[in-house]
Amino acid sequence: MKVFGLSLIGLLFVLSPQNKETVTVTCKVQNCGNILRVYQFDGMMFKEIQTVVAEVPDTYEFKIPKSEQKFYYIGNDPNQLLPIILGPESAISVSGNCAAMRSARVGGSKINTGYEKLKSEINQLRDRTNYFNRQLQNAEANSQDEKDISKQLKGLDDRKLFLLDSLKKADPFLARVMALNTYLSYPHHGKAYPDEVSYFASEYFRHVDFKDAGYNALPWVYEAFKSYTSTLVAVQLPAAQLRSYLTKSMEAIPKGSDAHKMAMSGAINILQQTNNPEFIYFGESFIAAFKAKDPGAAANLAEELDRKRAFVEGSMAPDFTQPTPDDKTQSLSSLRGKIVLVDFWASWCGPCRRDNPAVVKLYETYKAKGFDILGVSLDRDKEKWLEAIQKDGLVWNHVSDLKGWQNAVAQKYGVSSIPHTVLVDREGRIIARGLRGPALEQKLQELFQ
Repeated sequence: MKVFGLSLIGLLFVLSPQNKETVTVTCKVQNCGNILRVYQFDGMMFKEIQTVVAEVPDTYEFKIPKSEQKFYYIGNDPNQLLPIILGPESAISVSGNCAAMRSARVGGSKINTGYEKLKSEINQLRDRTNYFNRQLQNAEANSQDEKDISKQLKGLDDRKLFLLDSLKKADPFLARVMALNTYLSYPHHGKAYPDEVSYFASEYFRHVDFKDAGYNALPWVYEAFKSYTSTLVAVQLPAAQLRSYLTKSMEAIPKGSDAHKMAMSGAINILQQTNNPEFIYFGESFIAAFKAKDPGAAANLAEELDRKRAFVEGSMAPDFTQPTPDDKTQSLSSLRGKIVLVDFWASWCGPCRRDNPAVVKLYETYKAKGFDILGVSLDRDKEKWLEAIQKDGLVWNHVSDLKGWQNAVAQKYGVSSIPHTVLVDREGRIIARGLRGPALEQKLQELFQ
C-alpha cells in the first residue's frame, strides 16, 4: 500500500503481442542515470512495463504497441512521473529532466497538446469557482454583491457545460476527463436539495456515464473519487451517511471493472490517510471485489487493514497469542464473551505500577459481571515480571514474549508508551483506547449499568 498518496494521471492496460504497429517515444531527458522507465497504473500501484538504457547520452527510445488512447507514465521516481497519452500516433517526443519529469514537454502529439490545454482550463475553472464560492459566503444576503457573484458562478457553470458538449463531439477521450470535472454550483443547480452537502454528495458525478467502457482507461476516476471522498470526510459526515454516499456513487460503476477498482482505490486512499473508520469497511469491500482479479493488491490491503484495526474504535481487535507466566499460551479471542481490558505495562514502568491498585479495584468490582483483563508485559526479565504480578496482586491473565519494546502485540497495536489500554467488547470489537483512571472507571460504569 505504499503508493497511496501519489497524484495519478495514468492507467493499466495489457500489451498485445499481436499488434506489430508501434508508437515510438523518443525521450531527450537529463539526469536519469542512463536508464529510463515506462509505467502503467492499475488502480492500486505503478507497474513497470519497459526499461531502456541510453545508447546516446540523455536519449531514450521506447516502442509501445498502437492502441486506443491510453495513459502511461515516464520517469524513474514514482513521485516524479510524466503522464503521457499514447495510442494511434506513430511518433512522439519528450524533453525534460528526470528530477522534474512532471514538467517535461511532450511534442508531436495532438492528443497530448489538447490534454494539456484541457487540464489548464480545468484548473482555472476550479480555482475561479472556489474563489467565487468563498466570496459568496461573505456576501450579504440579497445584496448586489451576492447577485454579481452568483452571476459569475453561473458563467463558470455555462463554460463547463459548453466544454463538455464540445468535447463529446470532438474527442470522446477528453470529454470523459471533462465529465469527471463538471461539478456545477449549488446556488444554480441545487434547489432540489436541502443543503449543499447533500447536493454535492448526490450530484458530483451527474455528468459521468460510468457504463461507458472508456472510463476503465481513465485514472481520472481515481482522482475524482479521491476529491469526492476528501470533501465528504472534511465535512465530518456521520459514518453511516458517509458510507451510504460512497456506496451509492460506486453502484453506478460496473462492479469488478477497472473503473470500479480505480474508484474504490481513490476512496480508500483518502479514508486511509485521514484514519477514517470507514477505511475498514471499504477495504474489506475492495478485497471481496478484487481478490481473484488482483490477489497481490488484496493481500497488501489485508495487511494494512490488520494494522489499522488496532487503532479504529468499533473495528475487530486484532487477535494475538503469547506465552503465559506458566509457559502455556493465552489468546485474546479465548476471552470472547467478556469485556476485556488489554493492559500494556511492565514491571519497570513506574506509572504502570502506580496505576495497578486502581485497576485491581476495578477488576474486583466488575469481574463477576463479565469483566476481564489481559496484561501484556513489555518486560525482558521473566523473574521481575512474575515478581511484579505477585507484589501488585494482579490476579488476572498475563502474557509476554519477553522482548521489551519489540513485543509483537505492542507493535501490532502501535503502542509507543505505557501504560496503555485497549478496551474490547464481548464480540471482540474495540470500544476505546488509552482509558485510564477515572476515564476507565466511568466507561466501565456505563458498560455494566
